[in-house]
Amino acid sequence: MPVQFWGRRRLRARFWPTVAAALLFSLMLLAGNWQLGRAQQKLQRQAALQANLLQPPVDLGRVAPNENLLYRRVEASGSWLPQHAILIDNKVYHGVVGYQLLMPFRIAASGRIVLVKRGWLARSRYVAGLVQEFAGGEQLRGVAVIPPQRYLELSPDTVSGSIWQNLSLPRYRQQTGLDVAPIVIEESSAAVDGLVRDWPAPDAGVDKHHAYAFQWFCMAACVAGLYVFYTVQRRG
Repeated sequence: MPVQFWGRRRLRARFWPTVAAALLFSLMLLAGNWQLGRAQQKLQRQAALQANLLQPPVDLGRVAPNENLLYRRVEASGSWLPQHAILIDNKVYHGVVGYQLLMPFRIAASGRIVLVKRGWLARSRYVAGLVQEFAGGEQLRGVAVIPPQRYLELSPDTVSGSIWQNLSLPRYRQQTGLDVAPIVIEESSAAVDGLVRDWPAPDAGVDKHHAYAFQWFCMAACVAGLYVFYTVQRRG
């Protein structure tokens, strides 16, 4: 007599569990597809930002510094304002903790002021008044970016003299009285001044949407699998 390893199975589907499983499955598929759609939108935005970097530099003396310059290469003549420089604390570069130096630059042609990320320096290099060493030159070259709007404040005391936890343009305007532009310039100077200018490439956050979509699709698969497991029963 042949051995039967698997008994016959039959489907015992109940109405409300079936409706609930179908609803959950559909919602999870919709959520996953929405995340894929967001990823596609951000891919297009990231491609546009990358294309901006290939455009000729914009003279900030002839245009108003604003958000339309996002990831455009810019240049300007003017002067640095080292007395209003700040250091953003807890910036790590290759495992070394340091600061990110920001300094305002007054554009000669228009008088407007933009805040410039000059570069990174290790904590061991910082002493009071050091920022004066980086105030030379009358030319600015870099890439226009918008600073993050979301950040974590480690304590209520977010500003200690020239050392700040995070960059907030409204807070900077209030603290210094300078009407800085809504963009920040990541300096691309080749000056040998010891500052590290290794800026990240444009990132629209596409990977996180792909990860979220994968999670939603996995949960949808789990719902389908559990439904089949609990509704298909072995018969005799």
